[in-house]
Amino acid sequence: MKKLTVFAAIAALVSLASCTREDPYTLTVDAPETLTYLDHKYDEAQVLHRSILSASKFSSVFPIKVNKAKHDEIRATLTYDKAAAEAYNASEGTTYPILEESYIALSKYGDESAALEWTVPAGERTSVDSVQFALKGDLSALQEPVYLAAYRLEAKGGSVSEEYGTYILKVTTEHSLIRKITALSELVGSSPADRSAWTADVDGYEAYFTGDGSYSWGASYPDLTDGQVITVDLHEEHLITGLKIYTAYGYANASDFMYSTDGTTFTSFGNTEGDGTITTEEGNATVQAVAFYDYVPARYIRFTIHGSYLSWGYGLTGFNITEVTTTEAEISVSASAPFEGKIIHNMASDKHTSEFTADFTAMTTLSSAAGYQVSAEYDGSLVAAFNAANGTSYVALPAENLNISGSPAKIAAGEMASAPFTVSLKGDLSGLMDNAGYLAPIALKCDGVKMSENSVAYVVITNSYVYLLSGITSAPGTEVTDKSGWSVTADVPSHSVYGSKDIHSIIDNDVTRDGVSHYQFYSWRARVTNIIVDFGTTLNVSGVRVNPTDLPCMDYDVAYSTDGTNFIELGTASMSTGTMANLNSDGVCGLYKAVPMTHLRVTMHSNYFGMYELGVFTK
Repeated sequence: MKKLTVFAAIAALVSLASCTREDPYTLTVDAPETLTYLDHKYDEAQVLHRSILSASKFSSVFPIKVNKAKHDEIRATLTYDKAAAEAYNASEGTTYPILEESYIALSKYGDESAALEWTVPAGERTSVDSVQFALKGDLSALQEPVYLAAYRLEAKGGSVSEEYGTYILKVTTEHSLIRKITALSELVGSSPADRSAWTADVDGYEAYFTGDGSYSWGASYPDLTDGQVITVDLHEEHLITGLKIYTAYGYANASDFMYSTDGTTFTSFGNTEGDGTITTEEGNATVQAVAFYDYVPARYIRFTIHGSYLSWGYGLTGFNITEVTTTEAEISVSASAPFEGKIIHNMASDKHTSEFTADFTAMTTLSSAAGYQVSAEYDGSLVAAFNAANGTSYVALPAENLNISGSPAKIAAGEMASAPFTVSLKGDLSGLMDNAGYLAPIALKCDGVKMSENSVAYVVITNSYVYLLSGITSAPGTEVTDKSGWSVTADVPSHSVYGSKDIHSIIDNDVTRDGVSHYQFYSWRARVTNIIVDFGTTLNVSGVRVNPTDLPCMDYDVAYSTDGTNFIELGTASMSTGTMANLNSDGVCGLYKAVPMTHLRVTMHSNYFGMYELGVFTK
């Protein structure tokens, strides 16, 4: 049999004057003849069977080549060759059934209607167009584990390589409902709030069906063993689209997910190896999530739990599902919470900018062989209803300031999610200074398909004002020393206090660095802490001083209020941007003009921070 050999020749410098190089690669196939060949001679495709349809994402694109540059024009074709597939079986010792030609889509890449002839121009090594292979037809009929097909290369105007003139396609099939996701927002449907009727076949299962799944030190969780199989009874049939397995800080994980309608016969959801599940954070909980194509009618869920500390109660801490409530196809957005953005109004430079962008997709509860085309459209008429339902008072964002790209988007055949829509702000933003903030409802629309209750993406835009000066070298005014009418609060769930001091120690004018004359706050997982000072009167504040326990002072956000409820941001004090000065070991920021306020809010982005004193300057 003739062989293919590849030689890599080192580029040579022929002369210093001309710097002429030789062709660095010389390729010969079945030398010494001039032969047409396929350097891509083997592919493996997968067909995924689901409860609703069977589909394959397989597509292979490659050119036809000639081993030498000196030749006349060659016109090549590919012919279905059952005998070549049978010969492959014989040579490999396999007995794969032969895939019928009707399941194979052979075309020119980029032009499926073109004649199936590929031209290699005279003197060229590669065909003008590439070959494309894909699968087509009703793939649900392919129930054998593996199929085999072959195509033979033929050429007019040249000979064909004996060894590299056959293309072999191996098609494997898998029954799986697993839909790979990268974020919880890609789960379809919602999670039941009331799980009180659910049970599991372990003692003390009640903790699994209460709360948000986060580990609670006061709760009692069942002791489990590595590899223990757990069956959950939902006590009625649900149309399940995903599972949420909550674990103690990720110490445990689950596998081998199965479902049943009668509690006796269980069916596997499919293979979750590799990236079949994701483990992430949901609020304060660690959750392992698995998503399914379409929906699965089931009452019982079974899975295997794994972990090193299961016998100590550090295993399963919660269980939930995501579900839909109708068998009809519905369209929804991939994120339920509003997208939040800001317009930065730099009052000193009179610049009004926003770097806000947000991406979301359209999701369907039921895939389709034809797919769906979904548009995303701004709908300002929904602002009033949103405000009424949420107790807010947002103003409708002017349509001319909203940009939606990617609309319409396609949910491809057999898929559950569309290509992303991208939302951003545009135009002149200087007039958008309403302190109530702005709301932009973006409604999904799809002809002939029902919209779910969650088919609107909401964008909330608030204003942030940069009042902070850059490069200050001295105190920005006169520091207030009489703090007798002040009070202070902090929204820290838990904290530790050094010595006899409480939070009011940060306004007692004692900056003695003795290790006890300060307030230390510590919040588990929550990395944002707001410290709010009520002055008891109106002050014309021109600057802020933070005296930290650890130097240098970390960045902090500054905001003010005149009623103690509605706060307006003034900017972020930061050494890196020059809006914070190190004056007497304190982090000081100055406002470009004095701002009348009754309340000051300082926000620290850390779960651990200490402060000796918080003060303000006035003018």
